[in-house]
Amino acid sequence: MNDHFTCRSSCPGCRSTDVRTLKSCSFTEQPLKNHLLDYYKKLGPGIELEFLEGSEYVLDECKSCGLVYQNQVPDGFLLNKLYDEWIDPEIWHEKYRKRRRAPYFLWLAQETTRVLEYLDKPPASVSFLDFGMGWGNWCMIAKGFGCDVHGTELADTRMDNARELGVKPVPWKDLGKHKFDFINAEQVFEHLTEPLETLEYLKGALKPGGVIRINVPSGWDIKRRLDIWDWQLQSDDPDALSMLVAPLQHVNCFNYHALSTMGKAAGLRVVEHVSQTAKQPEKSFSARLKSAIKPVYFAIRPAKIRPNTGERRGCVLLTH
Repeated sequence: MNDHFTCRSSCPGCRSTDVRTLKSCSFTEQPLKNHLLDYYKKLGPGIELEFLEGSEYVLDECKSCGLVYQNQVPDGFLLNKLYDEWIDPEIWHEKYRKRRRAPYFLWLAQETTRVLEYLDKPPASVSFLDFGMGWGNWCMIAKGFGCDVHGTELADTRMDNARELGVKPVPWKDLGKHKFDFINAEQVFEHLTEPLETLEYLKGALKPGGVIRINVPSGWDIKRRLDIWDWQLQSDDPDALSMLVAPLQHVNCFNYHALSTMGKAAGLRVVEHVSQTAKQPEKSFSARLKSAIKPVYFAIRPAKIRPNTGERRGCVLLTH
């Protein structure tokens, strides 16, 4: 195995050793090679395949909780290369900033409202942490509600940006010195090499009765997609693999059982589970009309039905 990879010999979500391999191939063989080259050239200078030589893209499934995960994951050196060099943070940020319109921010506000209603506290008395805050969209929404807002990130550029936004940056090593009512983890846990250990650490920063919100791509149909094994499909295609098991990045593919089992292993319990669609309602009247007609059309033409799962996410709220 490549020295820049480490092997996860047990399930990273529940620590079970009862696992089986679903797929295995070299990172540098087709069709994975072309996928990696094409994908990363859109986000920065491109990937350096020589750092992947001798490593295997292995997808294992935990027979206990159902988590599908990449067996070989990048070490710290390779993760820095991935997220600071091969993916240019500025290009990544600009790409998504231009795509996000008002309905996206409305969804952030609705999700924040959902948790605040569960906590049943005035927002001004709620301490909020965004774990993996990126460029601070969630933080700014929580600030708008009046919460006491903190954020944590590995990248110094994001921590500096948080300060400029009036968000209180918290270094990861200092997290245990704080206690929060609401910890948000939006599209983070699929990236973590040690998700259970991370959740246990976050639990130490949670107030009694507080909530950890975890939202991840929902991998309930990952085996069907793996059977198709088409790496040329765009991320919004219902058969696409990249949203769920993107090599190097999405190293954990959760379903609801895997999420809830991980929460239980960390000493937490699920207080709410939501299967949600991240894609927001269309703005135009014609698009809304088309959406309203679609279920009828599918009922009339059942042969046309395909599982529309490209943007589906799984969300759980966890508490003590």
